[in-house]
Amino acid sequence: MVRLTNPNKPDFNIQAKELRWIERNVQGGIIGVHRDNPKLGYTLALDPYEIQFQTEPITEILESTESIVHFKIQDIEYKLHLAKHFQDLYEKLNL
Repeated sequence: MVRLTNPNKPDFNIQAKELRWIERNVQGGIIGVHRDNPKLGYTLALDPYEIQFQTEPITEILESTESIVHFKIQDIEYKLHLAKHFQDLYEKLNL
């Protein structure tokens, strides 16, 4: 499970079971689909095989760790909270 938030819009909160980083060519065609390792120019697709949410291409990566990917697309900022982060929180609550 992952969660996408926008630090500037507290009401923006999307949860998803799966994510993919989509690599596109200049014309917008898909040239690669990745499960991890986001890069500049990739788009984020949440639940790519069900009801899908997709960002515009990444223009800046502010932070990338095991628990969060903080990035910008043009003038919009997102934080992607990754499953490992939620698993760690769950384990702490069960101690």
